Amino acid sequence: MAKYFGPEKYGEMPHPTHQAKDFTLELKDQSFTEIRRKLGPFPFDKHSQRELSQLQKDLPAIKTSWTNAPVYYDSHKQYYEGDVVDKVNLPHGMGQQYKPGSYLLEGFFRTGAPNGYVRSINNFHVQEGEMIKGKFTGFGIQTSLPNKEYQMPLCRRIGMFENGIFTNFGFESFDTGQWYLGHLKDEKFEGYGKLRTAQGYYLEGNFKENKLQGQGVIFMKTKTEPAQGHFYQGKFKDSVLLDGGGVMGVYEKEKGVFHLYEAVFEGSRVVSAKPMQKIIDEVEFRIPGRTVIEI
Repeated sequence: MAKYFGPEKYGEMPHPTHQAKDFTLELKDQSFTEIRRKLGPFPFDKHSQRELSQLQKDLPAIKTSWTNAPVYYDSHKQYYEGDVVDKVNLPHGMGQQYKPGSYLLEGFFRTGAPNGYVRSINNFHVQEGEMIKGKFTGFGIQTSLPNKEYQMPLCRRIGMFENGIFTNFGFESFDTGQWYLGHLKDEKFEGYGKLRTAQGYYLEGNFKENKLQGQGVIFMKTKTEPAQGHFYQGKFKDSVLLDGGGVMGVYEKEKGVFHLYEAVFEGSRVVSAKPMQKIIDEVEFRIPGRTVIEI
C-alpha cells in the first residue's frame, strides 16, 4: 500500500500501516537470530509516531510504498524490507536492513540511510539509540559481546554518542567488575568521574586519557567491606597517589561517618597521620562533586 505525505497533511501525526509482525525477512546468521530472540521484537510501534511524523515534516512530498517482500541490493550485498521511496526502492521510513555475516539494522531510515531510532546487531556488539545519517548520535545503549580470540570481556555503555563514538558523558561497565561513571572524550575517561577497578578500589576526581590526574580520592577496599574501610585524598599522577600531604578518612560503620586525619603519604602508604578533630557524614561525602575535602 502506498502512502503519500503531501503538504495538505503537514503537521498531522501519521498512522503507520505496518507493524513489526509484518516483516518477513529471514536471517541466515544463527548468532544474529539468537541475539534478536533474546532482545525481543524491535519496538516499531513505540517510535513510529514520532519518527514518521518527523519525516512528514521534513520531506512532505516523498511518496513511499511497502516492499511486500525483502529486496536484495546486489551492489551492497544486503537485503532490505520496509518503506521505500517509490520507483527507486530507496529505504525511507520504517524497515529492516540485513547484510549476511555482517550486520542487521532495525528501525527508521531517511533517503537511504539509517536515521532516527535504530537497533544494530553485528558480530561485535548490539546497540540501540538515535542515529543521524547512519551514525549513532545522541543517547544510546551499546553492549559489546565477549570475544575470546581478542580477549575482550563483556562491556556495556550507556550514555551519549557522537558520530558513533562514545563521548561527553556516560556509564561503562565490564563483566570483570570494573565500571566508570563520568565525563568522556572520544571513548576515554576525560573530566570528572568515578572509577571502580576490577580489584575493588574506587578512584574519584579528574581523569585525563583514562588516568586520574591531580587532586583525587582513592577508596581502599577491606576484606569485609570494599570501599568502606578508609580513603586517601591527595595528588595523583596516572592514577597513582603521589608522595606528600593529604587527607585520610577512616570509616566508622556504626555511626556512618568518616573520621578525618591530616596525613603524609609515601609509596601510596600513610607514614604519618594527625587527627583533624573533624568528621564527615558518609551520605554527604558520597555526593558527586563533594569528595575533595579542604584541609
